[in-house]
Amino acid sequence: MKVNNRVVKLTEIKNTVIKKRYWTVSALKDQLTLELSSAADINVDYKGKHIEIDHKYFEYARKNLYLINLAQDVKYIPVFQIKKSDLSPELVYELEQLDDDKTLNEVVIGAIANLYESINFEYFHKNGIFGKIRWEIVE
Repeated sequence: MKVNNRVVKLTEIKNTVIKKRYWTVSALKDQLTLELSSAADINVDYKGKHIEIDHKYFEYARKNLYLINLAQDVKYIPVFQIKKSDLSPELVYELEQLDDDKTLNEVVIGAIANLYESINFEYFHKNGIFGKIRWEIVE
């Protein structure tokens, strides 16, 4: 492929795009929501001809949604753990480019909130779950 009269490999273009592309906060929230929703563990039982798909972050959110308001103190609210290895390199790069912790917090809490809302929209909003979300990205 030619770019500015120079032959360039597609991989060079891809790397350049990753380094020069800056996503909006909304795009980051949407992409993180998509990647968390899509992360799955797949177990195949060949003898029983059975496939089990576990959407791990959705299940994690489902298990913890109702525990949040049971916590007597903020330190006991379940922390939503996101494995860095479950995220695409492009998304990790863009999250690392955010200027401040406030924006990163907005993006991650927004994505986690989307998961909780998909489980029980009414419960999520009536019980003030949004303001109680705690999270961390682990290696």
